[in-house]
This record gives sequence, C-alpha cells and structure tokens, in this order.
Amino acid sequence: DEIKKSKISGRDRCTIFGQTVLWVKKENQEISLKELMDFANELSEYVEKKKIARGFLYELLEIYNLYLSDAKKSQFLYLPRLIWQMERNIKDKDIREKLFLKFITSTESINWLKNIKIPVNYALLKSRR
Repeated sequence: DEIKKSKISGRDRCTIFGQTVLWVKKENQEISLKELMDFANELSEYVEKKKIARGFLYELLEIYNLYLSDAKKSQFLYLPRLIWQMERNIKDKDIREKLFLKFITSTESINWLKNIKIPVNYALLKSRR
C-alpha cells in the first residue's frame, strides 16, 4: 500500500508513517526525507540528553493533528498551542530558538509542520525503552 501511495504521488518519493515525501530535495521543492531524518536524529539526541521530554514529541503529534483539522478552516489555532508548548517544555533556550525558527518564523514552517509526523515518530521509536 505504501509503495502504491508513493508511486501515485510522483517520482523519487517514499512513504513512511503514512506520509509521502521526496527522497532528495531539488530546487524549490518540498522537504526531503534526508532533511526529515536529520531532524529526527536531532530530536532523538535531545531526548537522549534529556534536553526535551518525550511528552513534548507526543504534543507535537497532537499539534499536527490539530493543524490537519484546522487547515480546512484556514485558521491557525495550532500556532499558539505550539508556541506555548515550546515555552513550557523546552528549558534550553538555544534548542527552543532553533525549533521556533523551524516551526514559526521560517518560510518553510508550514512544510515542516505538514511533515512532522516522520521525524517525531522516528525519534519516539528510537528513544523507546
């Protein structure tokens, strides 16, 4: 089923955790699997070093689901919740600023949020005990 979903979406794509993404980013295209996996390893490292809690990753999945339900209404209810969760759960200022840039102020912030399911699920599986 995942292979069919990838092929329907176009060339050079793969489907992981139900999301289809590019293998490698080309000019002005969406976020690639490599970028997502780099971010997944980064999140996993933060959890391992106890810089962020696993609960924050679960909250990111909840915000992702809120974004999906909210996108149809073209309101941005997920943004205040995302900001509040980052302020509340990430004590390290550098990490908080880095995630803030990625999810709030970046020109690709919506693309990161659309694809957050892959790195978060990977980081959760990798940090599972």
